[in-house]
Amino acid sequence: MSDVDGTAVVASYEGHWQVGTHNAGDGDMTVYTTGFSFDAVPMGAMLRMIMPHRKVENVANVGYVVPFENIGYSQHAVYMRLSASSWEAEATIDGTKYRTVVCMVTPAVHPSVSPSATYSKISGVYNMAFPLHKVELYDADGHLQETVNTNLQVAFVTTSKKK
Repeated sequence: MSDVDGTAVVASYEGHWQVGTHNAGDGDMTVYTTGFSFDAVPMGAMLRMIMPHRKVENVANVGYVVPFENIGYSQHAVYMRLSASSWEAEATIDGTKYRTVVCMVTPAVHPSVSPSATYSKISGVYNMAFPLHKVELYDADGHLQETVNTNLQVAFVTTSKKK
């Protein structure tokens, strides 16, 4: 039987998030035939690292599905390009509620860098990297209020396979 819509579950994993050089907590990820599903992306940790001079509160850590494309294989690994370009969440920053959009580096922004993943055939570990380049803050009416540039990298590494 074939998986025409790409929604068959391959495996589920536990792992941990890292924002820059800081641990951002644990998370769960499900691997489907065409994408990775994260139970929660650590938006609060990202926003606090990108805007350390600001008071960031009430951030909703939302889940996301990130499609992938296999781009190469070796004897020991599988290499994937992740089709992630932004993550959104509501947050209160310096007392004002915003819709925040964390934008990733994509080939359109920088041709040689994009979100990527590697699966080690030896250890069974997925290692994902999401390079960020800016955060946009939108008011309640949907108007862009501020853009904050960054060169932060967010990573997710699996630690164990769920049964």
